[in-house]
Amino acid sequence: MAKTGLSTLIGNVGNILEIGTPGTGTDPTKAEITAWINEAQRDIARKVPWQCLKDLITCYNPSIAAVSVADMAGLVTDFYKFCYATLNTDGAGTDDKAMQLVNPEVAAMATTNSLIGTADSPIIWLSGTNINWLPATTGGAGTGKLKFYYIKEPTALSGDSDTTTLPEEFEDALVYYAAAMGRAQEEEWQQYGAFMQQYAAILQDIVNNYTRHLHFK
Repeated sequence: MAKTGLSTLIGNVGNILEIGTPGTGTDPTKAEITAWINEAQRDIARKVPWQCLKDLITCYNPSIAAVSVADMAGLVTDFYKFCYATLNTDGAGTDDKAMQLVNPEVAAMATTNSLIGTADSPIIWLSGTNINWLPATTGGAGTGKLKFYYIKEPTALSGDSDTTTLPEEFEDALVYYAAAMGRAQEEEWQQYGAFMQQYAAILQDIVNNYTRHLHFK
């Protein structure tokens, strides 16, 4: 099923709010509804588990040598949240090891605890603008050693034919969030609450469906 264009999403919001086709003279306007839909995209990307956001998963695969730290500058512009990471110490073959995300305090114990950050159980942690890991990679500069998967910021919608970069099952949630904001602007708090409950229920249903799938894999 194809994703729905922005103009149709805006029209669906207009139908819920019973204002007809949103434009420059409606209340709320088309521009306001567009802003709310984009706000909803960001809210979903922040709140929903990364496993539910398959269309936003991005791999940062920097060229690194014999190091144990990499600058996040290559992904900082659209980085939203961490998903998972793999380590292939020398970059040879396909023996990627899943990494355990730890906090800096646990990572600091690796200097005195040989069981932390081993070849079979590598660790990764974030500090400031750096990605850190153990054990260190080896050899000359090359990709395929550290693969850092993260959720990127959803692309803002602006043109009528633009479609969300979220998975399409979130489209109804975008509509109800924008409708809720429209009622909040009018201080109609009962309808605002009802629409936000519908928004939350849609998100929960999607999360439940993904969780059920993961349990049966």
